[in-house]
Amino acid sequence: MYMPKGKRKEFLKGENKKMNEKVNEYFEARLEAAMSYEKRVKEHKEELEKIWSDESLSSEESEAKEEAWYKERDELIASRPYSEGDCYAFRAWDNSIEWECEELDVNDMPFKKDIKDFVNALRESGCKEFILTDKSSALMENLHELERQGCKLEGLCTSTRTKKHSYGNETEKREGIRISI
Repeated sequence: MYMPKGKRKEFLKGENKKMNEKVNEYFEARLEAAMSYEKRVKEHKEELEKIWSDESLSSEESEAKEEAWYKERDELIASRPYSEGDCYAFRAWDNSIEWECEELDVNDMPFKKDIKDFVNALRESGCKEFILTDKSSALMENLHELERQGCKLEGLCTSTRTKKHSYGNETEKREGIRISI
């Protein structure tokens, strides 16, 4: 269940102690940038559909338009306002809001090659620490990469999540590791 923006703001100003306003503003702005970009991508894909369905074009005209479309697509991809590491940081924040966590709960770490961007996004946001609850087989490798990026493993802890269902709320405690950035 996705928490509407108004409800999210209400929650963020309420009992949430660790994810401060700066962190929330950062990710809200990233969300706006991502939505704008994704809208441009969708519109661009629709342009290709129009080229393919335009029966008035000769095959040479169609090929030329398609070639131009692919060049524009490459430029669009190069202008992507976020990296994979950014996406993982955003999803961790978004999930933490939806689950009404008091702290940033990272249950899905990026691939090793994207951890630097992940950590940089968290630093840019003003986030000081998070709870790593990921249980993947790459956990040990990710912990070492986090340390190489200047993060510090503070110790074991738990994260409490509230998941909303049509039949009611479910509270779940997840074991994790507190990591300072």
